[in-house]
Amino acid sequence: MQTLPVRKTNIVHAKFLSNLLLCGFIFIWTSVLVSVNLFMNGVWTIGSWTIVFPFLAVLILLVSGNLLWYYFQGSLHNGWINYALVIGGTMILLYVGFHKPSGQSQTFLYSLSLILSVLVYCMNWLVVNIKVHKKGFAKEVPNPEREKTNKRIEELKRRHAEHQSKKNQQGNEP
Repeated sequence: MQTLPVRKTNIVHAKFLSNLLLCGFIFIWTSVLVSVNLFMNGVWTIGSWTIVFPFLAVLILLVSGNLLWYYFQGSLHNGWINYALVIGGTMILLYVGFHKPSGQSQTFLYSLSLILSVLVYCMNWLVVNIKVHKKGFAKEVPNPEREKTNKRIEELKRRHAEHQSKKNQQGNEP
């Protein structure tokens, strides 16, 4: 990514914006499916339709966490972060979905969860943009041990070539 003739921050903006658009399209698609289902069952209301909000909130938090991890650590060992984010998002979803703190309405809590996840997404966008602007992208190394081994092999090849050249020079002298 660093060899492109594009500013690094533009790459970050493009990645975050494309993921936000993807979440928006998923939101629209899910909303249509839920609305059709609710309408066909004759129970469509704004309150029942907002059931989509917590699921979208978890999706946005998952995408946000993945992007944050990617830009700070690279793609190395990022599988566990997905599990942590899914478990955390599920806990938020269960809390908001089944527990009404201080007697708030379900619609308010669902909307609040969506607003908070969008705020977290925007904060992560800002933090990643500042980090990439100052320090660049995280170095992508598929296996740090392999990189060390490759450096050691190159060093040994260089030494061997020097040794061979010295040997050839000594053999050519009378």
